[in-house]
Amino acid sequence: MTSWLFGGRVSASGYDPESGMDHPALVPARQHMYTQLTRWMTDFNTDGVRIDSVENIANWDFIQGFKDRARALFAQRWATQGLGAGADSHFLVVGEELSVPLALLTQNRLDGLWNDHFRVLVRAAVLGVTAAEGEPTFEWTVRKAIDCRNLGFTDGTQAVNYITSHDVEGPGRERLYTSFTKFAGFAPADAIRRIKLAFACLLTAVGVPMILAGEEFADRTLALT
Repeated sequence: MTSWLFGGRVSASGYDPESGMDHPALVPARQHMYTQLTRWMTDFNTDGVRIDSVENIANWDFIQGFKDRARALFAQRWATQGLGAGADSHFLVVGEELSVPLALLTQNRLDGLWNDHFRVLVRAAVLGVTAAEGEPTFEWTVRKAIDCRNLGFTDGTQAVNYITSHDVEGPGRERLYTSFTKFAGFAPADAIRRIKLAFACLLTAVGVPMILAGEEFADRTLALT
């Protein structure tokens, strides 16, 4: 997705799918995304939004506009339901990007980001690696894993922590049981103990925990053991 795609306007009037009317200056891709957002927020009562691969969108003004619109739609629904104050604290728009571009947070363009650092750090710790790559000691591997503020986040709502995501290709990204048994060489019982430790870290670390379906059962192996 290029910057032009979300920033370039067509010269002639075009159909706006959200209002159902012609509009003199549309950004077609941007309006398409706003329309589907409105559909999900108003018809399906979505209470949070994840934007995929935000770095590839290449137009951070659009990302901020998308976040602001989502929040406005949620606040409107909150007020309509007579829930009083506090709408802002009950809604998040988070971005997935493995490079963890924290500027999207400091510039207030997103509420949170996927914290891929957590995956790297926790896997290193439970595998017994002396220190994760780029970290000086085992202690700092653990410190940065359990408290995202040591990675540049300012509070727990900004970091979506995970041990495994849907991107399971490549070394260190495989499902835990596969990674620990097939590639690290641990016996099944030892692998399961380490998986339990990884989940204890995930569920107690500062941040929002995210679990890949099946991982809570060691990819179903725990239930069969």
